[in-house]
Amino acid sequence: MKPFRAREGHYVARLDEVEREVVAQVAADVAELLGASPAQLAAATGHADDGDPWELALDPLAGLASPGSGPPEPEDPAVRRLLPTASEDAEVAEEFRRLVEPDLRELKIARLLALVRALHRGERLAVPVERADLLSGALVDVRLVLAERLGLDTDEAADELYRDLALVSYDDDGEPVVAGQRGPAAALRLHLGTVYAALTWLQESLVTAQLADLEAPDA
Repeated sequence: MKPFRAREGHYVARLDEVEREVVAQVAADVAELLGASPAQLAAATGHADDGDPWELALDPLAGLASPGSGPPEPEDPAVRRLLPTASEDAEVAEEFRRLVEPDLRELKIARLLALVRALHRGERLAVPVERADLLSGALVDVRLVLAERLGLDTDEAADELYRDLALVSYDDDGEPVVAGQRGPAAALRLHLGTVYAALTWLQESLVTAQLADLEAPDA
């Protein structure tokens, strides 16, 4: 994985085939959590190379609130991180979900599927400079879900994860030992933690490239 760099009106990173497959799968999983349909997921994972994946085709009618009550608060804590309750007042929170959540879900799904499509185009992960916030938003949503699955609810928990990753060892059978633990839980923490750390680093490189553009003297 190579960091984002400014290239001819785009920010471009490079990921090898395995990295692309892993990130695309995690992004598709998060989109599915948010309600992406099988047809949307199938279209995003196709290999069509026409058009800009970051040209989001959002439904102009999605934001029209339907009468009645709003959608319930998500049961999955990871989805609640993506669609948090707006107020402690139950009526205000319900009205916010009724008015805002359809648009917000659609935007998040569209950004995630755009990331999936972009990853299927080869080793160059490119986004136009003016649409970089769409990519950044997709990366944030994936990282939020991974953080919830990993129990990263404080800075200290995140620091502990990085320590665990730095000290991973392997037993005689080649199985990972993470924080003294073996078995499926250790393997899952290693996998999710590695993806989380890689995407955090990748997003930081995107932010660095954007800041460099902002600080560059006018031509």
